[in-house]
Order: sequence, then C-alpha cells, then structure tokens
Amino acid sequence: MKKIALLVLFLIPYTAYTEIGISVQVPIPQEALKLYIEHTVPVKLMRGDKNLRGDLFIESIKELEIKKGVINFVIHINGSNLLYIKELKNSVIKIKLKNLIVNFHVSAKLTFDTEQRVLLVKPRLTKKVVISDSKRVENHILQILSIMNNKEYPVKAKDLEPVIYRIINNKLNLSISNLYAKKKVIFVEMKF
Repeated sequence: MKKIALLVLFLIPYTAYTEIGISVQVPIPQEALKLYIEHTVPVKLMRGDKNLRGDLFIESIKELEIKKGVINFVIHINGSNLLYIKELKNSVIKIKLKNLIVNFHVSAKLTFDTEQRVLLVKPRLTKKVVISDSKRVENHILQILSIMNNKEYPVKAKDLEPVIYRIINNKLNLSISNLYAKKKVIFVEMKF
C-alpha cells in the first residue's frame, strides 16, 4: 500500500483528466533505463536473415543517450558457431563463420503511433568496430546485419507495458497511450 501511495504522490504533477479517464505521464530517466538494460542482457538476438544459424547475443548496451525522438547507444554483439546457408539454383552454399565479436554505434529513431498504439523503432547503424579475427566473418555478418539497418520495427504497446511496469515498479493496470523521448528522459503517457 505504501508503494501505491508513493507512486500516486510521485505522479500527481504528471496526471491529467480526460473524457475517457485519468491520463498519467511517467518520466523514465536515462539512468533508470541504463540500469534496467544492465539487468536484462545478455539477450538472444532476433535475426533478420533466415539463412543464419548459430547463436547471436546482445552482450551489452553502453553509452546510452536519450535525445529528442532518438536513443543513441553502442551495442556489443557476440556470435558463436555461426553458419550461413544460401541456396542457389540446385545447390546449397554453406559458409562457416565461426565466432564473432562486434560493436555497433546505433541511433534508433522512436515514433509512437497513438491510434495503433505501436512504438516504431528505426535503428540506424552509424559506426562499427569489429573485434573478430576473421575478415570473412566480418564481411558476412555485416551484410546480414545491414538487412536490419534503417528499417522500422513495430513494438505493440501491450508488449511494452510489462517492461515499463518493471522499470517504474508499477502494480496498477494502465495502458500506454503515447511514448516519446526528450533530452535524457523517455516520457510514457498511460491511461487507467
């Protein structure tokens, strides 16, 4: 009960009444997001290429910086037992890529579609630093990862809500109505 009382006191300056109900604006500071990320990695990376086999993990996300409409960060990816398989006409090409360690500087544009309640994330790889010892591995992985570059990825608000709840330690039943980034803060608007 004390947690709810403290949450309500914290949210009073950010609360507005609408025709539908109560709308709450919750700021998530850059440092809170950094702390949350530190506790959630490593994470298995969803691949944008069906031909890649093996394990790709996001080992860490560092140098996180929130700006207006954008989040910048450095992502450390580690891959092991990688195999790239490509079918050409009647034959199959298998390229053993072995292991990979790479850092990418990423600038991800955030746009929230309030009607669809979907966060659109558009990552752009701005710089790479490959730590792998194989040039062949580097070239193939960069081609594969470039498939994911500069494309919008939708994230449904209902999929984001459990994450937001964990960050702000919320036990109330709220739904996300908007989300946007400003300097060093992500603002999440929620409705009861």
